[in-house]
Amino acid sequence: MTGVFDVLAVEERLANLVADLISPKLVPDIEIMPYRNKQILVARVYPSAVRPHYLVRLGPEAGVFVRVGSTNRRADAAQIGRAAPVFGPRFFRRATHPGTQLGSA
Repeated sequence: MTGVFDVLAVEERLANLVADLISPKLVPDIEIMPYRNKQILVARVYPSAVRPHYLVRLGPEAGVFVRVGSTNRRADAAQIGRAAPVFGPRFFRRATHPGTQLGSA
């Protein structure tokens, strides 16, 4: 592993690439971490409520990819449909903070 000379510049470039090339907006957690006397970038991407994400230049039909083993494959219509979250009514059994009411400030 060689590391990078200006890790802050690489972190900024990665954040800008994600922001500019992927839609809907995706916000990865990017960290600079020490590893064997070098600095590495660790990017974590958590599940999103606005899936599927796609490459802007390819559009929503051709720009969705799925991970298969160590490869990236273009998603077909069925895979894109499965990636979209199901929206519907949500019910909660109890309030997050006992004693609070909806609409209270």
